[in-house]
Amino acid sequence: MNDFERARRFIRSHDWHFAKTMAHIPHWYCLRSEHNDHAAFKWFVSFIQENSREGKFYSKTYHYFYLDGYKYWDMDPTPEVCDLVNRDEYKKDFISDEPYSERPDFLSYNEAVASVLLPLLKPESRIADLQCGSGEFVKWFGKFDGYKGVDNRTKYLAAFREREPEFTQKRLFLERAGNLSYEQQDIIVSLNAEMLDTDDLKRVVNSAAESSTVLLFSRSTLAPFQGLELFKNKNYNLLTNTTTRNTKSIT
Repeated sequence: MNDFERARRFIRSHDWHFAKTMAHIPHWYCLRSEHNDHAAFKWFVSFIQENSREGKFYSKTYHYFYLDGYKYWDMDPTPEVCDLVNRDEYKKDFISDEPYSERPDFLSYNEAVASVLLPLLKPESRIADLQCGSGEFVKWFGKFDGYKGVDNRTKYLAAFREREPEFTQKRLFLERAGNLSYEQQDIIVSLNAEMLDTDDLKRVVNSAAESSTVLLFSRSTLAPFQGLELFKNKNYNLLTNTTTRNTKSIT
């Protein structure tokens, strides 16, 4: 049995889950944690890395392994640390002849956010979405069991609940972000961070656990609040926490 047949056997013997966090760009993934044979998983990752070639995802270049009408890729630096492999149909390469900056604004912003968030999102992630509006995060990235939305604007939360009836008051909070605590959240994110004031932002960061990731995105200008560093991502702004410490709880 050659290596390509061995790869086919691995593919057939593993479960491939639909990636609901990127439902608008359909693809599938398999997890090392679901299978006892970690050596086989490591071998497959090594094999696809060694036999991959460049492919385009809009303006970005990744390395894909192509086999039997599918492409496979991982997002980790080495096979030893890789715990997830993605696959998609080859015909669904996302190639655009248009320059990055000339694509529609919502698509560019979506991609800028996704490039940072996707490596962090896991099916079991506990997510706090600040100034969640009418559900932009859920529309883009899917429905997580551990998702909580926070917004102090009644009409936006009403629209969120109308579109997603299963998101009850236990998952959507009509509050200022700074009135809640976030020590049990894995990811604290906002796609509309320009709507957060300085005091709320400080309370959010101070209530987060040390293991939490705070990611605050904005289409507009953001000030580099104390305790946060400002990063530019294409034409958009990203604030991310450098340190966090341990007011009404979101859990």
